[in-house]
Amino acid sequence: MINVSNISVSFEGRSILEGVSFSINPGNKVGLVGVNGSGKTTLLRILTGELAADSGNISISKKLYKISYVPQHLTLSPEQLDLTVLSFMLEGRDLVVIRKRMEELGALIDQENSQADMDSINEYIRLQEEFNQKEGYRSKDDIASILDGLGIGNVQLSEKIINMSGGQKTRLALARMLYEDSDLLLLDEPTNHIDEESVKWFTNYLARIRKPILVISHAPEFLDSIVNRILLLEDRHLKSYPGNFSKFIHLRQKEGIASSRATEKLLSEIERHRRFIKKAPQNKSKMKHSREKLVAKLEKQIIAPVRQLRKMKFQISPRKPLRSSALNIQAVSKSFGKRRILDEISFELGPTERIGILGENGAGKTTLLKIIYTEMKPDKGKVILNPKVEMGWYRQEQEGLNDAFSVLEEVKQANSDLSTQIVRGALSHFLFPSDRTNQRVGTLSRGERARLALCKIMLSGSNMLLLDEPTNHLDQASRDSLTQALLSYKGALIIVSHDQDFLRGIGVLWSLKLPLGEIVRID
Repeated sequence: MINVSNISVSFEGRSILEGVSFSINPGNKVGLVGVNGSGKTTLLRILTGELAADSGNISISKKLYKISYVPQHLTLSPEQLDLTVLSFMLEGRDLVVIRKRMEELGALIDQENSQADMDSINEYIRLQEEFNQKEGYRSKDDIASILDGLGIGNVQLSEKIINMSGGQKTRLALARMLYEDSDLLLLDEPTNHIDEESVKWFTNYLARIRKPILVISHAPEFLDSIVNRILLLEDRHLKSYPGNFSKFIHLRQKEGIASSRATEKLLSEIERHRRFIKKAPQNKSKMKHSREKLVAKLEKQIIAPVRQLRKMKFQISPRKPLRSSALNIQAVSKSFGKRRILDEISFELGPTERIGILGENGAGKTTLLKIIYTEMKPDKGKVILNPKVEMGWYRQEQEGLNDAFSVLEEVKQANSDLSTQIVRGALSHFLFPSDRTNQRVGTLSRGERARLALCKIMLSGSNMLLLDEPTNHLDQASRDSLTQALLSYKGALIIVSHDQDFLRGIGVLWSLKLPLGEIVRID
């Protein structure tokens, strides 16, 4: 169906992909894995034509081949925002255009003394067949089912998209991609913006559909339920493994053992020849030279050990620990137009207390963080901050990063009192070696941007943290490192996350559930 051959690409002198080749055939459901910054998203963007490779080619088995692409950061155009939910969804299968043309032709054919010719009648019949083939007759039911599965079933099909919350728009964009009439589905971390119930529905949906899928995900259970092949991107090259993610892990472990044994055998053989070379008398010079050539040849055969993933190593320590309550929220309310988002929310946060914020998309989680950060004013109620609070905010999409800065400049401008040497040292703990600190922020992957934002948080020394979905975009190794850092954090913590296992892992026992504002225990 689609064949990728010898794709190579580099950015700003840094090689990202080298000689990448693979194919996707009917029935294939493929997981694409690798550490943050390994080139996974770059590869998907090349497949869509959004990026051009430096070399290599992509061949497709048929001329009319449509790819639906769900990027990590879903955005809608101004024109799309002005549409109703139904029109936006129907556009995914060109049903709006087809239906409009059918109405025009139907009106022409039904007129008395109609001027409709056979061409018009044949066009109407052809469009009616295409409408039925695209299942237009059941479109509303199918669309409602997808919206409900993704947790936005309460949205009216007649509602204008511009009136929806940011989280609802994100889910709607994902719903549109699922509904589109396409031959291949490309998904880049699609579970980042949906809650656990929606992830279950989404997993079942992908396991059930027949179209081929290429999905990037750091969620083992999600991949295990869907894929029948894993592609690993590592050190610019790609390797294929049969089976799901669990089988991939097993095969990698076997590879590691086999690689170690083969290397040990080669090293033993090399050592034996070196001993001969060392002890051989002068009259055996030809034989010594021959053995030296053999040693050089054997050294080239040494198999590099299966790579052990480097992990972030960091702690977040408040520069000035608090001794009394960090925050007191008193009957805070907020509306947008006629829509009430927050309704008399109240809670208090101790100096080292931590609380989660739960709720569906559109429930007001990010809005509450903005109010706490004093970036937005409530309509009613009070936000009383301890005057000694030094607040750090990890934004979900890292909007505060300047794409034009280098990695080093981005951290330095937020920490001008720190020396370049200290900043470089900190960046190395977040897997930015010295040769990458001059890389532009705008060229970083989503996972790398997340690590950069976390580096800034660490250096800030904040005694109160607001974290908005901090595990989104992070690979498993980075998630583990973040968990350990937050477990040992001695400040106040408010964290928005749809991952309750993560919340439990960092010691969050209670959460504020929006929109009702109830304090609930995390089971």
